[in-house]
Amino acid sequence: MNGQQHFEQLAAWIEMESAAEAQRLAERRQRQSGAHAEKSGETLLDLVVVDHQAGLGGRYLFTFVKRNRDLTLPWNRLRVGSPVLVGDPADSEANLYPGVVSARNSQKIQVALDEWPEGERFRIDLSPDEITRKRQLAALASVVHASGRTRQLRDVMIGELEPRFAPEAEYEFLTPLNPSQQQAVQFAMSAQDVAIIHGPPGTGKTTTVTELIQQAVLRGEKVLACAP
Repeated sequence: MNGQQHFEQLAAWIEMESAAEAQRLAERRQRQSGAHAEKSGETLLDLVVVDHQAGLGGRYLFTFVKRNRDLTLPWNRLRVGSPVLVGDPADSEANLYPGVVSARNSQKIQVALDEWPEGERFRIDLSPDEITRKRQLAALASVVHASGRTRQLRDVMIGELEPRFAPEAEYEFLTPLNPSQQQAVQFAMSAQDVAIIHGPPGTGKTTTVTELIQQAVLRGEKVLACAP
């Protein structure tokens, strides 16, 4: 499999995953109702609108609460930015209004909608994240058509080019490190493309990476440290 085929395969898998998630959520909406649906964390039932206002881009901001105002919202996975579908709780085939959660607390949830939803009682369901899917596909496309240094790194990452390393230098370490950690820092500092430091939990990877960052800064490099 060449590089082009590799990224085409990734794009196909993203589309398959999105389609499967959409089917799962649609089937769950038709199959589950009542308290069982809410226990999934992907649905809020028996909601009414208590406020609405104009939002940015011509959207409407609707605030929903439980019909029984004494009830708080149950635990759910609907966070700010989550894509949702707003519809009639009694009819799974009725109009569904796509929106995005724009605010929430324990008592209420606000959703940005393009249309004014019809009805008096509502159900809100988590929906497939089309925005993320489109961004993933756009990112893949940008990598496929990359040039210069980005293209070089891409080819290294998919195994079409060998990563390059400069001769390892000696460093005056700022942190007490064992020989394995010292070797990892020297290895990473010699990398001209990419280096991976790995090991079981508790082996000092964080300490090693901290030392690596300090050594890179001392060498005049700019460092962007990221974590999942």
